[in-house]
Amino acid sequence: MRCFMPEGCPKIEAISVTLEELETVRLVDLLELDQEAAACYMGISRKAFRNALMNARKKIAAALVYGM
Repeated sequence: MRCFMPEGCPKIEAISVTLEELETVRLVDLLELDQEAAACYMGISRKAFRNALMNARKKIAAALVYGM
């Protein structure tokens, strides 16, 4: 498990991103695939893909904004 924490930040609640959530972000935000192609690549439904992507983005946003 990797942990990213701002320097000098007191220990606070950690946020866990699953491998599936991380893969959705990689496919859409880094490789710039559309959600339908990315879902097909992962072998999951488009709805399941979208849910995982939204969960991941929410967690990442919270981590960045709140330093978690």
